[in-house]
Amino acid sequence: MRKYVSSLVICILAISAQSCSTQDIIYNFIYGFDSLIRASNKGQEDRFGEQISYDGSTLAVGARLEDGNDSGMEVSKGKVYLYQKIDQVWTEVAVITADDGEAGDQFGFSVSIQSPYLFVGARYHDGDDSVDQFQRGAVYVFKYNRGTDTWEKKQTLQHTEFDPSDAFGSLVKAHKNKKYLFVYAEGDDGENNIESTTGAVYVFKRNGETWKQHQVLHGSNYNAFDYFGSSMDSSGKYLVVGAKETDGDDSGNQDESGSAFVFKLEDDETLGESWNQKQELTASDKSEGDQFGTSVAIDGNRIIAGAPDENGDKSTPQTGSGAAYIFEKKESVYVVANTEPVSSESWLQSHKIKDPSIDDATTGTAVNPGTNDGFGFSVNIEGQRVAIGSPGENGSDDGNQDDRGIVVTFGLNDETQNWEITNRLSIPNYSMNDSMGSEVIMDGEVLFASVHFEDGDHSLSQTNIGAVAIFGPGEFSTIE
Repeated sequence: MRKYVSSLVICILAISAQSCSTQDIIYNFIYGFDSLIRASNKGQEDRFGEQISYDGSTLAVGARLEDGNDSGMEVSKGKVYLYQKIDQVWTEVAVITADDGEAGDQFGFSVSIQSPYLFVGARYHDGDDSVDQFQRGAVYVFKYNRGTDTWEKKQTLQHTEFDPSDAFGSLVKAHKNKKYLFVYAEGDDGENNIESTTGAVYVFKRNGETWKQHQVLHGSNYNAFDYFGSSMDSSGKYLVVGAKETDGDDSGNQDESGSAFVFKLEDDETLGESWNQKQELTASDKSEGDQFGTSVAIDGNRIIAGAPDENGDKSTPQTGSGAAYIFEKKESVYVVANTEPVSSESWLQSHKIKDPSIDDATTGTAVNPGTNDGFGFSVNIEGQRVAIGSPGENGSDDGNQDDRGIVVTFGLNDETQNWEITNRLSIPNYSMNDSMGSEVIMDGEVLFASVHFEDGDHSLSQTNIGAVAIFGPGEFSTIE
């Protein structure tokens, strides 16, 4: 586990702390607002920050609706911006574009960075000018050249079993081992094209400097409009894939309750290694329309999955308030007489997390969890800490802060074994409809949150230019 330089601050603030262990630091970690970054050439409706990725040193930010130039001929061509912290300031260090990009490609719809590799999805890339490749989608592979201090394009990846409107590249996730890349094709219709928009995950494997398609993953018993692959994350030998609109059963009950699938990397006689499905995860209290699996994250033996349309106690004030669920891996060993021990593993739900009710200081009324907060739209997990985005959170009931958005962090208390709230994060001078928290990344002492509907100086020319909020070590509690 990580040790943090701000341990002294944390230990002083931990009222009941008797010692300053690493566990205490993780559980009690306090964030403070650092900065808000925007693109150097920000423009109206760019939606900078809708997709973000961080590898510990470089932050990649997609702006899928960026227009390329002012000619009107490159509308929504898209760009990706790279940032690093230099002399304590987050600084734009590169702008990445597609060499063959065209209007409407939406280059930057998805991004994933594991230096020296950068992967960028352009889900509406046409492949060529033929009808059968319309919006087929593509993923661009870049590699950092230290000698020239530039990011060089190495490959354009496309899937082999393509059809028009597959939207390959709707999400990209690189494994930390830099050996595997997972690519979501939202419009994939499954084997033999019999299930519309079931979704698929294409696995690419690196051989030397070349990435080649290795596998195609579908969820078991897939159906139309499952959106399998709409969220993904990997850790070690495990890959978790969200399918936010799977139905609870085959009879049409619990429509769009959602699920997540766990895959494990195992030896394979044909492929050498293959990702094999081990389990389908669902919420213990799943209900129609919850969309469990809209977001997923995995770290070691824990998985977190968001269900942003979960309705809480089913009362009107909690419609769409949202929830997140924690699963933990449990291992068992079975011994049968005269045979070798057999081990098995399963992921079991351990906790359900809701945004606790916090009194509004001005009205004295409870405003959280609230209707359509979307708590769980994004999730991230690191050790004994989780961060959960709530982009529809309103801040107050006066109508002036509708959908401002927040990120809520929780820590696992070793003594109580409960996930307890540690931060409620928002940006200074926030505005209604900023929708902060649609993406969240937590890495040690830094936390990034998407604010892709942020309006800059609030002039008409800067509507929805987008931004990324950055939080670092804080001195005081951010719980409102």
